[in-house]
Amino acid sequence: MLAIGGAAALLLVAVVTVLARVRLWGARLRPATPSSVPPAGALVSASRSERGANAELVPLLADWQLRGVLLTQKSGPALAASPTTSASPGPVWLFTPGPAVGSADAVESIVLSAILAGSSGEPVVVQRDDVAWRARVQAAITEAVRVQRVHFGDERARSWALRPLLAGLSILSGLACLVGAFLSSNDTAGLAWFSVGVPLVVVLTVLVALWPAKPEAERRYLQATRDLEAWVRSTDRPLPELGGWAMIWNLPDPWPAALPEDVVGLLHMDRSFLRGDFARTIPEPFSLG
Repeated sequence: MLAIGGAAALLLVAVVTVLARVRLWGARLRPATPSSVPPAGALVSASRSERGANAELVPLLADWQLRGVLLTQKSGPALAASPTTSASPGPVWLFTPGPAVGSADAVESIVLSAILAGSSGEPVVVQRDDVAWRARVQAAITEAVRVQRVHFGDERARSWALRPLLAGLSILSGLACLVGAFLSSNDTAGLAWFSVGVPLVVVLTVLVALWPAKPEAERRYLQATRDLEAWVRSTDRPLPELGGWAMIWNLPDPWPAALPEDVVGLLHMDRSFLRGDFARTIPEPFSLG
């Protein structure tokens, strides 16, 4: 009876642990409810999660342009990438600090500093073959995403005390199962399977329970991103101030008509802000919108 009770308890704890991981501590979110309220915080983390690595910068530049933080301008024709000089496709870029440059938060400032490279208010010209600038900006974006996620971690996950409790119950029920099996059975083959299977289930359950949980701040941010996406794709009255966020999903109609031409001109220019060798291999963000 002890073995049966222990096995039943172990399976129950394992199921509860998996459900708790999905519902309380993982990235599983509720269905989207369209909302025009953007997530609290910089959009760089949302851009990374929605568009993937190396495609975060264009929405950030669009957002800064609309907020007056940084003016991004094109110079010259949009040329193809050069395999000999690592020149990126696209034009030469001119970045000018805007009147609201001081409004950038700590996360945004990491990327902004890399773009302007210590410029004291003077425009920065970035040539197509400026590999060092592009590498510096890509490194800054990665650091900005890391810092933003560290900030999310300041808040404990929901029901955090349940995690060690589930791990402890898993260990105790596994021990009860093994002890009961060895006391009540002489089946060598069955005991061998028990000796392998029960510890394996216990270890997997403990790992699922104690694996680092997504903090509630990050889950709220991701949920707000999902809700905003649903609104961006369905609204017929775009809000221009949210154009940077809408750029994350490649400005579905009717967004292009609601935004300034210089902001819309950044659409699909992601490869222009990569090193030339990256730009030939990394696919463009794709959106049916």
